[in-house]
Amino acid sequence: MPIIPPLTPTSSQWCLQETLTTYLQGMCAVLKAGALPADVFYSGEINSIVQSLSSNILLRPFENKLDHVSEKAQKEHESLNDSLVFQTCAFLEDLVDLKIETNDLGFDTTSLSNCILKVLTAVQSRSIEFNYISLGKERIIVSCMQSAAKLFFSHIHGAAVDSELDKSSTNGSHDGMEDPMEKKEAIIFNLSVDILCGKYGVISSLMEEAVLKLLRAGVIHGHVGEKNKQFASHVFSSLCLWNEWLLVSSSIGETLGLMASMEHLQNALKDSNDISNQIEALTALRKFLQEKNSTDELNLAMNQVGGSILVLLKTSCGKPNEIPIELRRRISAESIHVIVLVFQCLLVPDNGDGNSIQSSVQRLSDFLYVCAIVFVDVLTYNGLPSVLPPLGDSRYADISLGRLCAQTLVHFARGAPGPFRVCLDRITSASFEHRTIVETAVRAELSGYTAATSGKSSLPCLSLHKLYRVS
Repeated sequence: MPIIPPLTPTSSQWCLQETLTTYLQGMCAVLKAGALPADVFYSGEINSIVQSLSSNILLRPFENKLDHVSEKAQKEHESLNDSLVFQTCAFLEDLVDLKIETNDLGFDTTSLSNCILKVLTAVQSRSIEFNYISLGKERIIVSCMQSAAKLFFSHIHGAAVDSELDKSSTNGSHDGMEDPMEKKEAIIFNLSVDILCGKYGVISSLMEEAVLKLLRAGVIHGHVGEKNKQFASHVFSSLCLWNEWLLVSSSIGETLGLMASMEHLQNALKDSNDISNQIEALTALRKFLQEKNSTDELNLAMNQVGGSILVLLKTSCGKPNEIPIELRRRISAESIHVIVLVFQCLLVPDNGDGNSIQSSVQRLSDFLYVCAIVFVDVLTYNGLPSVLPPLGDSRYADISLGRLCAQTLVHFARGAPGPFRVCLDRITSASFEHRTIVETAVRAELSGYTAATSGKSSLPCLSLHKLYRVS
């Protein structure tokens, strides 16, 4: 394959672009078929091809626009047609895939790595305005991010490549790393965090997907330090980017990820003016706790935001409001899921003497009591089939919410009968009516609501074990 000549916006060069586009399509087909001769990779020819494609196509849109550059020259820089840019990106992506697939150390990817890093450096230096980015530039950036996620975090691409990235790190925190590869991974990770946080402008869904792949690769396969991850967790939670927060925080050891973002979680769960953000934060926390399945993190969550979760459940599902039923069902399911996770954690007594075991039992009965009091409000407002008519507004009362609380109470009674009896005694001393509601709910759930009328048979069948089962 000949070296790519400089491309200018003349008619002959336009024909060359079309020819080159077709040629690259053929090269992609050859790569995917595994029909490219092996000596092409070892002779350095691939490096020459990549260098030519990089300098003449991929890097041209990112060249600095100097004052002395003429308008004609500027047009030449912008003359590449999108089809050629897209096909060039596809060819380089196929090269990366081939490298990952073969894991051939003789396959030198130096030029490929340099091209990717130069594009990421251009992004980091803020020489690109994401708010007004062209399709061609966006495709190049997306391609380089996806390739970086595969190439730099696979640890099979050969020698580390020095880059200008380390000269303009976004936050300068690399945990004291001296390994160039680890340092580069951390800088790329920080760049993906900054882009997702909006520091480079509004990005499209296509670019967001590519940045998330880069972030995920850094979290899962990279050697990004804990301090970098904690910083990212803190920033994502402060901006209410809960999916990104979950991705990063789940990879942080001990309770550091949760502690780094606890203040923002508390604020989000308490902010009744933004019900959507409340639900997203609650959902992310539930997924985090379920995935980590850590006693320390469950205890931390219960102590720091447990009260906020119960208040959210009570106000949204047990009090008059105009929250759409779909949202109230989601709040109920997510809240009770967290409650069941904490309950399972408390079922395991502390190792120690009789006093510590007694303390664990007392703690469990206290937890059951505060949950049961909230459940009474939900049961009273929403009712149960046949046995407990709803007292709430018929437009918003939902029997399925009452049933979910009843199922949870049955789970409590079966899992911890002793602490549950203590809980009932405490409820009785506070309000005999509340105890009656709890007992009615438990009996009705155990009996399968046999007294329910045929008109209620269409109610959704809820299964509590689906909530607390941890895969």
